[in-house]
Amino acid sequence: MLLRLLPPLRWAGEWARARGLGGCTELTLLSRRVSGSFSGYQLTAPKSVPVQEGHSVFIPCRVYCPWRFWSNFPPAWGSWFKKEARYDRDPPGATNHPSREALKETEGRFHLLGDPRSYNCSLRIKDARKTDTGVYFFRVERGDDVKYNYRWDHLCVFVTETPDVHIAGTLESGLPGNITCAVPWPCEQGTPPAFSWTGANLTSTLGPETPRSSVLTITPEPRHHGSNLTCRVTFPGVSVAVERTVQLSVACECRPGLEHPSDSTVSLIKKPQRISSHNGPFPSLGALPSP
Repeated sequence: MLLRLLPPLRWAGEWARARGLGGCTELTLLSRRVSGSFSGYQLTAPKSVPVQEGHSVFIPCRVYCPWRFWSNFPPAWGSWFKKEARYDRDPPGATNHPSREALKETEGRFHLLGDPRSYNCSLRIKDARKTDTGVYFFRVERGDDVKYNYRWDHLCVFVTETPDVHIAGTLESGLPGNITCAVPWPCEQGTPPAFSWTGANLTSTLGPETPRSSVLTITPEPRHHGSNLTCRVTFPGVSVAVERTVQLSVACECRPGLEHPSDSTVSLIKKPQRISSHNGPFPSLGALPSP
């Protein structure tokens, strides 16, 4: 009797928790997400990993291979490549293969900490740079039997950048005006960032929102001329947030005594977060201690 080949099993879950270790962010697995592309070959890793520029991040990863190929010998070699790379000619970002050299721009910063022979493909990125942003795939090699690229299980790494705040046209007293806050978001999957606005007490509403941007519509008054408005972007899962503050310029005939806004503040936060207010500087991750 011929048996039908069943598709690989899939487990649904989330990588939902992280803890900051000084300048290093360590992701922790709460439940598992595995998606197999070929029977027996599966990889478990976060779908999106944010990291601040100059900081470090530890990315847990588990790799699975058909058991019949997984004996004690020969050794297993693993490599992380950018999605657009050719594994047969381009250098990897990180590898434990003795005959492969890593990319010059990642050498000494990207480290494959896990041993694929022990089903471990964990990656550590130190001193993150903007050029590290991208989608990565893992390749495992073991003797002549195992040579496989996990192209269906991508890892998206993005180095957070200060948001860009754009004011459309000139703000005029008594008239609505749009202000857009945007950040790069290269990941096709994963939870997008959350936007929040903090500024002087003024009439405002949240407009259209996308995974990359938030639009705030305000109706300024003469007293808001010269006041500050802050857009803060928080990346879920890890203690990473970036912000930018702009000074409002309101076109009006401001009389003496009306130039300064009141001391009250209001925060508008993109769902699903709660409305809150904030005074003073936002906390940030500390620097990673030298090894």
